[in-house]
Formats: sequence, C-alpha cells, structure tokens
Amino acid sequence: MQKFKILIIDDIEKNIFALTTVLETNTNFEIKGISSAIEALSYIDNETFDLILCDVQMPNMDGFEFVSIIRLRKKTADIPVIFVSAHQKSHTFFQKAKNLGAIDYLVKPIDEDELIHRLNAYYSFAKREHQKINELNILNNKLVVANEMSQLIETANAPIFGIDTKGNVNEWNQRAEKITGFKKEDVMDQDLIKNFITDDYKFSVSEIMHKALKGEETANFEFPLFTKSGNRVDVLLNSTTRRGASGQIVGVIGVGQDITELNQLQVERELERKESAAQIIQSSKLATLGEMSTSVAHELNQPLNVIRMAAGNSRRKIIKGTADPEYLNNKLKRIEEQTARAAAIIDHMRMFGREAKESPEPIDPRDVVTKALDLMGEQLRLAGIEVVTKLPKHCSSILGHTIQMEQVILNLLTNARDAMAENETETTITLQVFEDEKGVYIISEDTGKGIPSDVLPRIFEPFFTTKEMGKGTGLGLSVSYGIIREMNGTIVAENIDDGTRFTINLPIIS
Repeated sequence: MQKFKILIIDDIEKNIFALTTVLETNTNFEIKGISSAIEALSYIDNETFDLILCDVQMPNMDGFEFVSIIRLRKKTADIPVIFVSAHQKSHTFFQKAKNLGAIDYLVKPIDEDELIHRLNAYYSFAKREHQKINELNILNNKLVVANEMSQLIETANAPIFGIDTKGNVNEWNQRAEKITGFKKEDVMDQDLIKNFITDDYKFSVSEIMHKALKGEETANFEFPLFTKSGNRVDVLLNSTTRRGASGQIVGVIGVGQDITELNQLQVERELERKESAAQIIQSSKLATLGEMSTSVAHELNQPLNVIRMAAGNSRRKIIKGTADPEYLNNKLKRIEEQTARAAAIIDHMRMFGREAKESPEPIDPRDVVTKALDLMGEQLRLAGIEVVTKLPKHCSSILGHTIQMEQVILNLLTNARDAMAENETETTITLQVFEDEKGVYIISEDTGKGIPSDVLPRIFEPFFTTKEMGKGTGLGLSVSYGIIREMNGTIVAENIDDGTRFTINLPIIS
C-alpha cells in the first residue's frame, strides 16, 4: 500500500501546523492542510485521500456541510472522515457525525498519543480491509448522508441553490429565501436563468451551468439574482455537479455568499479614493500656482506696461492738440489687444486653479504642452533655460482633463528647472509629442545631470523628494503618476547621457 494520505481541514492555520507536526512522525503518512472547506471541495476532486481530519466549526461552510457535499460525489463519497471540535461536544453532534459516516469524533484539545494510536490503528485496518467494504453498507450510508444533507442544506448559513439537468430549480434553502425574498414554493421547478438572473448575466450563468452539467466545477463566480422586491442581490457562487446514487449527473448545486454589501462598500471606498486623489491633485495645483506667481506677474507686467505707455502717449498728444483720429485709433487698438492678453493670462490661471469636476473629454496633447508653456515659459526664460518643442502638425486625441494634463507637464517642467538650477553649462528642456500604434507619447528631456540610481525607483512615491526642506512637497511626480494611471497610461523616468527623460504613453481615442 502506498503512503496513507491524510487531508486536514481547519480554518486556523496553527491547528493545521500542530496536527501536521504530530502526524509526520509516522513516515507512512502524507499530510496536506487546507484552511477553507470551500477550497477543499475543489481540491479533493483532483487528489486522492485515504482519510480526512475535518474541523466542525468553520466560516462560510462548516464541517458537516462539507462532508454532506462530498458524500454526493462519486469520487469522494467513501473517504473516511474524523471530525474535530473544540465546542460541539453534545450527543446530538456525535450522532450527526455518525449519521454522516464519520469514523470518529475527537474533542479538542487532542491527546497526541491517542491521536497517533487511533490513526495507526485505522491505517492498519485500511491496509487489511481496503477492498472488503460491504456494498449494502455503502448504499445505506449514502441514504443517511442524503437525508442529512437535505437538512443541512435547508438550514445552512450560506445560500444554496440547485437545478436539475433542464435548468429548473430543485433546491432553494432558507438562506436563499432570506436574501431574495422568494419562498421555496415560489421558485421550485422554475427556470433559474430565465426567471431569476438579470439580463446582463444570463449568458455567462448559462455557460457555468452548462459546464457543471458536464462535470466541471466553478469557484468564486459572481452574479446577480433578482429579488422579490425588484432589486438585485450579488452572489459569489461555487458550483459543483450533483450526482445520483449510481454516479450519474442529475443536476448542479451551488453554495453561495451574499456579497451585496461588500460590493457596495468597495464602490464607496473607490469614490473615497477618487475624492482623496482629487484633493491631493488640487493641493498640488495650488502649490504649482504659488511657484509660478513671479513668472505670471512678469507676464502681466508686459501688457500693463504697453497699456500704460499707449495711454500716456495718447494723453500727451491730446494735451498738445496733435492727436489725430488715426493715431488715437491705433493706440486704443493696442490697448484692447494688451487688455485681452492680460485677461487671457488671468483666465488661464483661474481655470488652472479650479477643481476639475467635469467628465474626461478628448484633448489634444499639443495644446496641453503649449498651454503649460504659456504659464511657465517666462519663468523658464528668466532662469536662463532654453525650451525646445517638437510638435507634429497632426496628432490624435487622448481622453482626460486638460487642466490635469497641464499639471503633469508643469510638474515635469518644474522638476527639470530645479534639476538644472546649478548647471554652469547648457540648460535645455526638450518637449516632444508623437504617436505610433501603441498610442500618443509626450516626452520631456532635460540636461540636469540625471537622477541618482538609488533614488530613481522611488521618485513616484508620495512625499518622496530630493529637494531641500521647504523647496518641494514630494507630491508633484506622485500626483502626475496618479493622473496618468487614471487615464490608462504610463509614465516612466530614465537617465540619459546628460540628464533625465520622462516618457508618458497614453491610449488614442477614436
């Protein structure tokens, strides 16, 4: 006889470890531990075991429910089971274990010597009697298990559904009644998929049921059920083939879990995450505006100086009586143009500082680069930095928020400016836009001597900065990474010969 294979099922890992340590002293034993009864259902169909040590009290599916189900499967119906419990010690539970065909019922804490003694005795018995099981006893045990399973299914904490080979409901326990509002008599012999599955899931559920009727099993399949009130309940299902006494397929049984509240919680958490991300982005934008204040002031001074000079010259001409209409008209036109220029700068600043609440829309990446330079170009010029742009004549659109994409470019420009602050040689930033079959690319390169290799893997981490205290929040690149990720794109940093390159790749929209 080959090694005696024992499966331990217990939701507490340390219990599995303790039992395994004890049993491995017998070299004839081969031990496998699993901490979930539902996981064990799938596992034992692919492996063969001579004995199962099964805990009674476990979440989602207890030991009695587990054994009831394996008794219905042809391959696992006759596996000997020893129940182990620390709490259920009454005669009722001993009797229930006996009715399920258990060969023993052990109460924790387990005496190690007694456990080894019992398993060695059973191992010896199994070696002698492995081929001598009485056919009549097997049939009687199956009948007992079937009756017991019917009761366990009905009172199980998990919703359990069953269909026959035609797809009609033949099992609907109390928990299923509670979560859907449909009584058992309302659904029996009704087509499950046609009458109780939402339209968007009819096909996928039909595929799962079809596979199960061919003997395949499905784990952790999520689908919605209609409720009697017209709402829907989300169920996470593990389905298995249901077989008759002679092993033929008679239907499908599924053990589920109501995950409606869990799904709702995940939706709420995602909304909270997006709100928090929006607040961080807004804070980063305001910090960027603060950094650009000097540059913007200079931008506004230019049109204001032109307006002041035009108005002054016109006033002097009028005083001297030499102001002809054509001269005054040209000066007023000049004042209008410079006023519009100043207004455009202020409007752009106001739009950039506003929190983006609109839905994403198609945007031209070339416009993003141009508008970012409108805000920061003068600041870069004052810092003695040359900006080189390489923009194509035509470019596909990307989906996102213009202001947020401007923020990404401004963060890259700010980092490049700071990296070249102490350069004594050439200080150049190159901005390039192009596209290929993989999407649109926006590339920023600088001549700032690069990023230290030990720092490079961490530059997109929140609050990580290499700048001096008070000169950086550590949010710029982290926020940029988040914005690009939300647009289903990527942003990568790498060192080049004389500086750093940031490459943004975003999907093209039609």
